[in-house]
Amino acid sequence: LEVIFSTSNRVTALPACIKYMFDFLDEQALEHGIMDPDVVHTWKSNALPLRFWVNLIKNPDFIFDIQKPTKIEGSLNVVAQTLMDACSTQD
Repeated sequence: LEVIFSTSNRVTALPACIKYMFDFLDEQALEHGIMDPDVVHTWKSNALPLRFWVNLIKNPDFIFDIQKPTKIEGSLNVVAQTLMDACSTQD
C-alpha cells in the first residue's frame, strides 16, 4: 500500500493508480461527449473519496481488528460528512 499511494519522485501530486483512474474517467467523458465538468467531478468524487475513504472512516472495523464504540460513532460520522462536503461543488 505504501508503494501504491506514495507520491515521491513524481511530477504530479497524485499516486499513479489514482491518476490513472482519474485520466480514465476524463477519457470516458470525452469519448461519450460529456462536456459538463460537474459530471466528471462527481464521477471522481464518487469513485474515491465517497465510496472508499468515507466508508473506511465510518467503519474502521473494516480495516482494524477493533470494535467501534457507539460513543465515537457520531464523531466518525461528522468527519465523514465533512469529507463528503469538501468533495462537493456546491457551497
